[in-house]
Amino acid sequence: MRESIKEKIEIIDKLLLDPFNPEPLERALAELLEELKTLDKEEALELNAWLNELYKRLEENHKTALGWLEELSKRSNQGLKA
Repeated sequence: MRESIKEKIEIIDKLLLDPFNPEPLERALAELLEELKTLDKEEALELNAWLNELYKRLEENHKTALGWLEELSKRSNQGLKA
């Protein structure tokens, strides 16, 4: 794997630790996406497992940062139906 991609992955992994500050993570992901466009098939397949893990971690961060809003909305809607 390219060194520049490894560095970006390390940065992204650190940024994922703070679900309440998504802007730096968004910028880092945009930079990675630009570089992904230049990968050949073998390099892209090498990243596949990490990308799948990234998806799971992004979902977890979303639930941590905003999941309470969804839960509140569900409870409010249930109260209106009663």
